[in-house]
Amino acid sequence: MRLDCLTVNVPTAGTRVQLDVGGGLNAVDKILWLRAKGRPNNTGTAYVGISDVSATNGYSLENNDDVGLTLDFRGLGGRIQASDVWVDAATNADKVEFALLLE
Repeated sequence: MRLDCLTVNVPTAGTRVQLDVGGGLNAVDKILWLRAKGRPNNTGTAYVGISDVSATNGYSLENNDDVGLTLDFRGLGGRIQASDVWVDAATNADKVEFALLLE
């Protein structure tokens, strides 16, 4: 297992970005546990989801939320690939921070 922490930038609002883009992840890395939160200096809402994530179809992450989203796939007996996680944002250049426990 290994821990990885990274930030995903959404350069253009409404254009989703795959988690495995940059940050040293590989598309096939297996995520056992994930925590995501919007960057404190974001000016809008960010969203986490699967390949169809958008402002109307995703988990909302506000910039003032210290908790964010935590998913423990181990507790469900599984894991997901890094390439299954996508982010989007309502404002250009907003970011999502991730802490990941990888297999």
